[in-house]
Amino acid sequence: MPQNDNHDTEVTFVTVRVEDVPERHRVRFTGHDFHSHDEPLLIWVLAGRGRVRALGEEYVLPAGTGLWLAAGVPHDMSWDVRGVTAGFLLAPGAEPDGGCLLVADPALAEAVAAALAAAPGSEEERAPLRAMLTEVLREVAGAPLPLPLPSHEVAGAIAGELLAGDGDTLELLSRRHHISPRQVQRLFLEETGLTFSRWRTRARLNLALTELRAGRSMGQAARRAGYRSRHGLAKALRREGR
Repeated sequence: MPQNDNHDTEVTFVTVRVEDVPERHRVRFTGHDFHSHDEPLLIWVLAGRGRVRALGEEYVLPAGTGLWLAAGVPHDMSWDVRGVTAGFLLAPGAEPDGGCLLVADPALAEAVAAALAAAPGSEEERAPLRAMLTEVLREVAGAPLPLPLPSHEVAGAIAGELLAGDGDTLELLSRRHHISPRQVQRLFLEETGLTFSRWRTRARLNLALTELRAGRSMGQAARRAGYRSRHGLAKALRREGR
């Protein structure tokens, strides 16, 4: 459940002065250096935009996004936009494939809110909440690829068009929204942690996964998602670990 580490800083979050927060909870506002836990961990960003390094990768976590880590995985956390995070230790064995998984799902956000509101004070009280989070995480892991949405108005509008199946090039999308392609690429990377190209690929793959779960063939799913062949779709899915 929520982790306690000690850090001092003068940064603020909304109207909260971090120096007024109990010292054992300040890490939720300040970030932390590399360390690991003996149990699996869920890091969840409640507000702001965080950045976590783990297993040689750097993950950008907008609000409403989390990172699921296996036991023993060293990680650190910093903030691009100041905010607050919560950390939840999970039951032994509740680990993601590959040791680390970006997660973003409304059901998981609700589970996190419930766990925080319950405010368990003992291991006996924490156990059922850990089980609940683990169950939701396992469901989310089998769901479509995480696809954080950019918060910038124009980038968000472009993201919406891509999710709706718009096949225009980056240049055409940028021109339509009176913004440069370079600005679009920068906004997507800064606000989602994904390059524009990878974000668009994930959007297409999620469409293909939806088709496959509906019983469509690989070829049908490939065509629906804009791939020229089922082999191209299969290759793209493998690159994303599916």
